[in-house]
Amino acid sequence: MNDRYFACNDCRVYTDAGYRWAYWSLEHTGVVSLDSPVIAADVLSAQEFWTPPDEPDSDWLTKSILPTVREFLATHRDHSLTYFDLDRIVCDDTFESLWRNLEPDPPVT
Repeated sequence: MNDRYFACNDCRVYTDAGYRWAYWSLEHTGVVSLDSPVIAADVLSAQEFWTPPDEPDSDWLTKSILPTVREFLATHRDHSLTYFDLDRIVCDDTFESLWRNLEPDPPVT
């Protein structure tokens, strides 16, 4: 379902990468690969990812997701980063106790 996230394996935190937008603008273009290490500089320089179309449906990206991803990558750029699909891992009590989701605040409407 393209439920994509970035994870910092050193700090055990993860954040939403932008759902299908991340798939099309990062994964589909070869900037990142599923379940693979991430080079923060590559994502930070991926212009298409940071400039979604100016449409009402893009507000959640521009106001919530992308600022959170940018801060995440800047903070963890020198750490071990991974790009993954949350649906491919078991999110049980053990996972939740070991990892923390840096969920962005919902956009203001």
